[in-house]
Amino acid sequence: MAGDLNAKRVIINYQGGSFEMALGNLKGLLGESFASDATKGVETTTSVKTHQRTRVIGGGSKTINSYSYDYLKFPGAANGQSAGGEEVAVWWEGSNGKWISRVAGPLWRFSDYLSKTSEINVWFKNAGGKTFGPYNKNA
Repeated sequence: MAGDLNAKRVIINYQGGSFEMALGNLKGLLGESFASDATKGVETTTSVKTHQRTRVIGGGSKTINSYSYDYLKFPGAANGQSAGGEEVAVWWEGSNGKWISRVAGPLWRFSDYLSKTSEINVWFKNAGGKTFGPYNKNA
């Protein structure tokens, strides 16, 4: 027996945090295609300094020259993504009330993510009762 796909909880990682929400609500909030710049990789350069490497203890050492390399760093969470986090109520233009989501990471990062991705006005309220928003990338 297949369940309702839109009722499945999904986790979206962004730079500095992640949030969990039902797929149907996520589609309503960010649109059918909710892949955005905020969830894409960031090109990162890493440098390695000159150092000595010894393969066998007591054996000769080899000098490794300095070098650097580029790679794509994708957003992620430092802990179990759906574990923990702060519960927030999220609503947007056209939503049928407030929907509960879990946010891992600072709320200002979540605010930043919403301001970069949401096509419509969106607000959220934290557990302490403070309301944040509206956020809209077109504003």
